[in-house]
Amino acid sequence: MTSGGSGAAVEGDLAGALLRRPLLVCAILFACGIYVASAGVYPVWAWLALAVVSGLMAAVLPGLIVARLGSVALLALAAGALMWHARHAEPGGDAISRLVDVDGLPRGCTIEGVVRLQHLDNDNPDELSCVVDAAAIELGGKRQLAAGSVRVWCTKPPWTVHAGEQVRVRGRISARFGYPNFGVRSTEAYWARKGVFTRLIVEVGRRGGTALERLAPAPWWSGRYWMSRLRKAEADRLERAMPARPLPFIKAVWLGYRASVPRGEYQQYVKAGVAHILSVSGIHASILFVTVGFFLRLFVKNRRWWALITMAAVLVFALTTGIRPSALRAAVMITVVLAAEVAGREPDLLSALGLSALALLGWNPDMLFDTGFQLSFLSLASILLFTPVVDSFLPRRKVAGKPSGRLRGEPWLPVVFQRPVAVSIAVQVLPLPVVISSFHVFPVAGVFLNLVIIPLSAVMLWLTFITLLVSLVSMEVASLFGHAVSPLFWITAQMVKVVAANQWTWLRVTSPTPPALLAFWGMAACVLAAAASRRAAWLKPALVLGVASAATWGLYMPEGRVDFLSVRNGDAIVVTSPGGRVMLVDGGDADEQYSNGEEYVAPFLWAHHVRRLDYIVATHSDRDHLGGLFYIVENFGVGEVWMAATADRTPLEVRFEAVCGRRGVPVRRVSAGDVAQLDTLAVRVLHPPPGWTDGHSANERSVVLGLDHEGARVLLTGDIEEAGEGLVAGLECRADVVKAPHHGSGTSSGSGFLEAISASDCVVTCAGSASARVNYGGLDRYRANGCRIWRTDVLGGIRVSLEKKPPTIESVRRPPGEKR
Repeated sequence: MTSGGSGAAVEGDLAGALLRRPLLVCAILFACGIYVASAGVYPVWAWLALAVVSGLMAAVLPGLIVARLGSVALLALAAGALMWHARHAEPGGDAISRLVDVDGLPRGCTIEGVVRLQHLDNDNPDELSCVVDAAAIELGGKRQLAAGSVRVWCTKPPWTVHAGEQVRVRGRISARFGYPNFGVRSTEAYWARKGVFTRLIVEVGRRGGTALERLAPAPWWSGRYWMSRLRKAEADRLERAMPARPLPFIKAVWLGYRASVPRGEYQQYVKAGVAHILSVSGIHASILFVTVGFFLRLFVKNRRWWALITMAAVLVFALTTGIRPSALRAAVMITVVLAAEVAGREPDLLSALGLSALALLGWNPDMLFDTGFQLSFLSLASILLFTPVVDSFLPRRKVAGKPSGRLRGEPWLPVVFQRPVAVSIAVQVLPLPVVISSFHVFPVAGVFLNLVIIPLSAVMLWLTFITLLVSLVSMEVASLFGHAVSPLFWITAQMVKVVAANQWTWLRVTSPTPPALLAFWGMAACVLAAAASRRAAWLKPALVLGVASAATWGLYMPEGRVDFLSVRNGDAIVVTSPGGRVMLVDGGDADEQYSNGEEYVAPFLWAHHVRRLDYIVATHSDRDHLGGLFYIVENFGVGEVWMAATADRTPLEVRFEAVCGRRGVPVRRVSAGDVAQLDTLAVRVLHPPPGWTDGHSANERSVVLGLDHEGARVLLTGDIEEAGEGLVAGLECRADVVKAPHHGSGTSSGSGFLEAISASDCVVTCAGSASARVNYGGLDRYRANGCRIWRTDVLGGIRVSLEKKPPTIESVRRPPGEKR
């Protein structure tokens, strides 16, 4: 099969190649329109005016090629923006989310609906996670019809749930789930792009048949029901035929059971630059497309049969993965490409790619911001564009008695390996910035490791398919193929482990800025232009753009602000000065299973281009404040750590000080009167006072900070209670914004303290289990003093900007009842 997209590498110039592919150009401009509109740069009427102008250009100057091209480009740009505005014209969410989102807090309810095809992300028979397309809801004793999709989670389900079944579920429902923060991809946003806006957790006291009831079985003709049964059967057969050690890996790459891979092992794949292998995505479909296509060409000479068989293999794989969006998108793109072969026409792969992107983004513009879509599109585009370029640079040799090949001779590698190696390198080019944005790791050795891992993964995928196929006849024979995976997995795991253990093989990198992204992809375009035109002159702008991308990767304009992060439990507050200096106050909770520092604080810092912290303040030794700081100290540069000046040392404090000592981070014991200057932002320690007796609780020994930026004041109170509040109230403690002491619990926020600070806004850090501590009488006292309440469990991350007086406040989520 001759590819029009591949032919771009030998055609005249890149610009001409693009002009011959208007669908690809329109798809790129359509995506640009969506991105600009989502940023709120121009209102709807401006985009309508742009669409009218594009039409006038084509009507008034029909004979001018520039006018025609310009009108099409402007129309594609305006169409993308208008499509985004049309999708977001109505209030966000669905009917059910608008019913339950009264105050942002969970409430008891019953829903009835039909189970969607499960993703089966939880590889745990004692847990159920599925989506129910609800048609009715019972709320507050009143039953009403309301459509919406609900993510349901419960433990110890009484029976196996399959797609297409009609169910009734009781539990606590909320339209606010996850822990979203500014600039960081959140679980809530991920599910919203799938049209799921609420989550229902089955109540602990109402498990079993009364909490989850089957009202009606799925229709026998339901495709999603049989696909759900197929996936469950595949999981059961793999457990019987595969050895225990590679089983979690195989479940991840074949069925999407990424949660089955141990957390530490998954982080090794991230550092090695091969984590994409563990997420069923467009890369897997691309691997299947290339390998099936290559081997079929060795045996099937008829182009139509070749295309039909390859198309069927890719579609079956997409269905097997549970119709995961990323794999399905890649399958759609590949199907469009192969449809041209079936029709007997010479396919233009890049045009087919553009048509697929236009169709998918036209159906749902929000897909543009889905990492799966980005990786699917960029991976396929990278294969089509860069495989010929990479192939031309692979080692070649001259063969005596034979004329040289088109490039420099015959391939040095055997023909079976030449193409897969070229594809393994090419597939990594365009997606690289997206991969870094997702994992904040630049895998130095990943490019080379993928040369081995991707082919090995392709072989393991095929062995898995053969194992499942043979298991229909004989489980004993199937086990032979299942055990054949073990040595391949062992090689993969050992290479990943070795690469991840050496820090010179990977670098921590912050998220790229938009200018850095544009410069990176501009550099890639120049490399393509150099290969297409055979002109070395294109390499100069490629070098300039590469340097510009590196220089602007972490470049940003900081401002004075305080970010109260939404974490699973505890406090985590990031203070940024106008000059870019950063202080982190607490790091959230941590235990053997997870760390808020790793899951929420570090991604926020990397997303905001922070690689070094000037100060870390551990307000006190409670685990929900100190626990997450272990990961931060281990993975960031730190100038100095502040802790309260007290003689008492808890075991957790002793461990933390030992980590700081091992990392060479100085620990300073501070008390009232100590100060630090972050550019124009002054930080004063107000508590504990010198000589504060050690008989007080850890909460009462909390470090209290007063932040002052040119008259804009914020008070950070830790978990102080009555005694601490009394001391702080006697100082100069007036503030515009105060963090409610001890997560807004009833032990704090006394009337005298509130009168002394006289704040206009109060931030309550109470996400996760801390939400149960909130004392509503205390909140009423704040309101009685004219203070607005901002809760992280309701609003997500909360940002206080110190550039204006009084400070301005915004939150990731809009307040309940406000139009989205």
